[in-house]
Formats: sequence, C-alpha cells, structure tokens
Amino acid sequence: MAKNKLSKAELKALINDLSGHDVTKANLQYEKNFEHEELSNFKFIDYKEKLAFKNTNAENHESQIIKISFKLKVAMLCSLPIILLIPQVKQYLPINMLPNQYQQIALMFFNTILIVYCGSIFFKKAFLEIKNSQPSTMLLLSLSLVILFGYNLFVSYYAIIGDTYQIALFWQLALIIVISLYNVLLKVKHKKQLDSYLNTQVILPEKMFKKTPQQTLIEIDSHAARIGDVIEIEPHQIVPIDGVIISGETIVDESNITNNNLQVIKKSNHTLLAGTVNGIGNVEIQVIRPQNMSYYYQLQYELLKTQKTIKPLPPFWCKGLFYWQILISVISFIMSKFNTSVEQSLSVMTTVLLLGLPNIIYELKQVTNYKVLKNLFEQGIMIFNSDVFKLLEDIDYALIDKTGTLTEGTFKIRSLRAVSDDYSDNDILAIMATLEVHSKHPLAKSILRRAKETNVNLMHATELVGLPGIGIAGVINNERFAIVAVDYLKEHALAFDQNYFDKLTAAGNSVSYLITNEKVIGIVAQGDVIKPTATKLVNGLKQLSIIPIMLTGDNNTMAQIVAKTLGIKQFNAQLKPQDKLKFVETVQKKGRVLIIGDGQNDQVAFNQADMRVIMGLDYQMDNIKADVALLNSEATDILKLFKMGRWAKHRSTLATMLGITYHLLIVIMIFGLSFIIIPSPIMGVIISIMITYLLTYNMKKLTVETSKKN
Repeated sequence: MAKNKLSKAELKALINDLSGHDVTKANLQYEKNFEHEELSNFKFIDYKEKLAFKNTNAENHESQIIKISFKLKVAMLCSLPIILLIPQVKQYLPINMLPNQYQQIALMFFNTILIVYCGSIFFKKAFLEIKNSQPSTMLLLSLSLVILFGYNLFVSYYAIIGDTYQIALFWQLALIIVISLYNVLLKVKHKKQLDSYLNTQVILPEKMFKKTPQQTLIEIDSHAARIGDVIEIEPHQIVPIDGVIISGETIVDESNITNNNLQVIKKSNHTLLAGTVNGIGNVEIQVIRPQNMSYYYQLQYELLKTQKTIKPLPPFWCKGLFYWQILISVISFIMSKFNTSVEQSLSVMTTVLLLGLPNIIYELKQVTNYKVLKNLFEQGIMIFNSDVFKLLEDIDYALIDKTGTLTEGTFKIRSLRAVSDDYSDNDILAIMATLEVHSKHPLAKSILRRAKETNVNLMHATELVGLPGIGIAGVINNERFAIVAVDYLKEHALAFDQNYFDKLTAAGNSVSYLITNEKVIGIVAQGDVIKPTATKLVNGLKQLSIIPIMLTGDNNTMAQIVAKTLGIKQFNAQLKPQDKLKFVETVQKKGRVLIIGDGQNDQVAFNQADMRVIMGLDYQMDNIKADVALLNSEATDILKLFKMGRWAKHRSTLATMLGITYHLLIVIMIFGLSFIIIPSPIMGVIISIMITYLLTYNMKKLTVETSKKN
C-alpha cells in the first residue's frame, strides 16, 4: 500500500471530522489494509438515493410537457372545425350545405372534447386551489369556461330542437382553451428551467482505478469503493469520490463545489472532494466516504431540498382580489344586461373574470426566489432556510466569532518552550501535537504544522477528551496530559508566570499551557492575522444598522487589539461555550441576533441565535443547523446576502404594486368600456397573459443587475 497511508485511528478521526458522525460509536470493524470495509453500522445518509427521489421533479416536468403538448394539439384540431363553422367562414365552404342540426351537433361535439379532455388540466388545478383555500387564476379560468360551455350547451339544445344554427360563444371557448394551454405549457417549461438553476451539472465518474496491496491498479465501479481504499486520480479527471491525498501534489478546480474559480493547491493529507476537477498532478487518495454519501451529493441534496421549500403562499389580499374579481364580473353582467343581449353580457362577464390574475404576485415571487438562490450559490453562498430573507429584515445584532471570521485562523507559533526541567522544548511540542492530532481547531493545526516542519515524532495517545472552552486532554505513556487556557490555571490555582503571560498577550498572542499532575510543564504562544476584509465586514454591518459584537475564547488583551483595530465597540473574551450561550440569550432580550462563525464547539450558542451563518464547507455538524453557509469561508459574503435580500424585496414589492395596479385599473377600464363596446373573452385572456409575461420578464434582469451591485 502507499507509504503515507493513514492509520486506522487517523482515518477514523478524519471521517469523524468530515462527516459530522462519530465513527467509533458506529462500531466500524476495520480489517487489515481496509480492503473490505464493513459499512453496515455506518450511519451515513445515502444522499444519492435521496437525490434520485428529489430529481423525479425533472421527470414530472417532462411528463407534464408531453401531456400538455398533446392536449394542445388536440385542442387545435378541435378548434379548426369550430372556426370553419363560423358564419363568416363557412359561407365560402361546401359545409354550408349541411343541415343546421348536424352543424350544431358538430359544434357541441368538438366543444365537449375541448372542455372535458383539454380543459381537464384547468379544473384539476382549480380543485387544488379550492382545497388549499387559495382561489386564484385556475379557478377564475375554470369559472369562465364553465359559464361559456353552459351557455353554448343551452343554446345548442334549443337550436337543435328548432332546427336552427347558433354559433353562440363556441369559437371564443375554443380559442381560450388553446391560448391557456399554450400559456400553461410555457409556464411548465419555465418551471423546469427554474428547477434546473440549482442543480449542479457534474456527473461523477462511474469507474475509478483502485490500487491493490500488490501495488497494481484495477478498475472498479465507483459505488463499490470502500473507506480506506486507495484510488489513483489522473490529471484533468473529475474526482469520483471523497478522499485524503496520501501521495502526490496537484492543483484542483473546486468551482463545482464552491463556485469559486480559484485554483487550490492540494498536497499530502489534504482532502479532495468528489465533483472537483484534478489539475496536472497525478495523486493517490484514500477514500473517506463512499460516493453515494459524498459531500458533492450532500450539497446537491441540500440545494434541492431548499428549492422545494420555496413556496410562498399568496397573501391575504390576494384572496380579496379574487373575490373582488368575482364581484366586478357579476356587476358587469348585470349592468351590461340592461343594454345588450345575454350573450354579450356573458362575454363581458367572462372577459372581466379572465382579466383577474391575483396569481401574478405569487408567480413573480417564485421567479425572484429561484433566481436569488441561483445568484447566491454562484457566489458561494448556500441557503438552507427559505425564510432567511425574512430573518435578515429583523436582525439587530451580529455576533461574530473572531478566529477564522475576523482573523485568518492560520495561527503561527511565536513562542513554545518547556517550563519544567523534566521536559525539553521538543518534548512539549511532541506531547501537544500528539494530543491535537485529530483536532480541527486552528490552534491545533498550528501546533501540528510546527511538529511536521521540525520532524518531531508523534506518540500514541489514548482516552482523548475534548474540553469545550478549555482545551483537550489525553493519556500518553500512562501519564495524563492536558492543553488548557489560562482560566483553567486560575480556577484550579495552578502556578504560572503571570508576567510572561501578560507580555505574550500584550503582543496579541493566544496563550495555551500544557499541564500534567496539576503542574504547568509547557507554554505555547500563537499569533493570528486580521483578515484584510474584516474591516469591510464590520463597516458593512454598521451601514445596515446592525451592531457587530465580537466573541472569542482568547484572552482579553488579544481581543481588545482586534476589536480596536476593526472599530468594534463591543466584544467578549475568554468565553466558554456555555458563556456564549448565556451571552446570546442576553443580547436576544434587546433584539434579533445573527451569529457568524465556524461553529466549532459553539453548537448550543449557534442554535440559540435567531439566524445562523456557518463559514466554510463543513456546514453539516453535529447538533447544529445552519441557515446559511458561506462556502468560500469569506465573512463579507454575508453583506452580499443582505444586499441581495433587500434588493429582491424591493423588486418584489415593485412587481406586487404593478400587479395590483393592473388588476384594479384594467378591470375598471374594461367594465367602463363595456357600455361602449363589447369586450371579447379572447381579449381578456390575451391581455392577462401579456401582462404576466411582461412582469415575469422584469424579474429576469435580477441576476445580472444584482451581480453588478455586488
């Protein structure tokens, strides 16, 4: 096997970190060389299976398009003989010689096919609107069709009995159904396009090359790969599975995951995610997740799940507009009846009904929401809560985790030394690195990086226990060690050099101590760098009238330096997880709270906040539910979210006002014109469709314009 292959413990820890599940508790049985990994107890979610279930939407859209297209063709064929039987047309055709009864029966026959078969789609949708207590477009259309068909049936009955011929409103009914079917067909195609906006298009390879214990390559199905398998990734290949590099270096394009077009350098022990594209390097990776449980499929699944939640219900006044439409149509029928025939009055009534589209606002909000999600994802911002824009409107305070959000989170050791004659500096580094070997905390990464650079050999640790807000402890060579913060020393009355501590913290360092047997034996000081974009984030929040508050577990001196540099007036330092929870609860008494950070060790505080924003790709953690994930780990992206939300709200409000204005003014205008000319139902449905698509087109500019604004 490869020289740098991970040990069993390292692989378990890596899977724990990346999956958010405790592999140890899952009782995985690792066989020699991990060649036959048993996953029966491994409680991963099969995201590929769930994704396949979600993707049935695409099949449903395709099925609907086929059915509606066929109904449209049938409607056009049935409309043709009806148009040919119009008196102005049939006088030029030989069918005029047919008896009146046959012509009337033919009209009724084709009208019945139109209403029963072709119009069934409208009645089904109208029934759903009634069932959901959301009367809207389809119910208005269905009422119009029933009125027209009922009148045609009534006229045909007496025409056949009296051996006469009446065209009545047959051709209007036929054209309304044809136009409406075409309108529905366009909407389904548009919905299919919208659904595809949030679906990533990369297809993961079905085959991959696995390295055997004999160092030979064999081709296997991607779904057959198991945790611990060594897979070779060739240059320019789409990475088929999640894994950690054990041999080689490369440059990877992660745009399929983060939508960030920057090329990322990947070396030994770095993670490669399925769906990313390998560059020119040839690397070997050790599998950390089966393909159907990969981060890529998790990402797709979350996007589709979010997409499914975007179903803004029409507001209360939409129902009011519906009943207003009914009232106006009845009044228009009664008023026009005084100076016109019943047929002309029905024509006025159905025209007014067809002009009523309270669903305009609903459809435009759908378009807005879909396009906003697409635009945000393209900028590396992933939404998990469809109500996030409502939450953004009420945010008063932004609690910002210092490390990794305001600072780079890439600590550098500025001082590390032993303070006991029993240990050397290298001993202290080796013990600390051994304790931190599986930790993802930025401070731990700094220690591990120094150990690797100085070729310090790690030891074997057991009984590793994370101490939230304090540090970590474990047993090495039958002796218990712990890495702790200064608060622990003070709480347990352990002696330490206060003057040296003050000197280190005054220089902006985070200080940790190594203890054993209730005695300090080592000290490490690590410094972090403020992100260049941190000032932009703080100033941007202030401009939005949101008060930024910095939270950190670091010492007060270091926190004060960062806060003063960034212009943050409020900050809390040396906080433990329970302290952060209490602080969130305290601030919530004053207003709505947004919390931004990586969520490490802060799950309880994060869950208490009104809105949760997670930094980075690891948005699926134990016991934490993010509302937003900033995939590029750039906190200033939250400002884009605010701008997009406020701009979209403005656009949606504008569209709503236009919709209401149209609804009221056009209906009143048609009602007034009915005393001068008789409007046709055809005119009503055409105007309605034109207005709908005019406003929908107005929404299509959203993506481009907001991109420029950001």
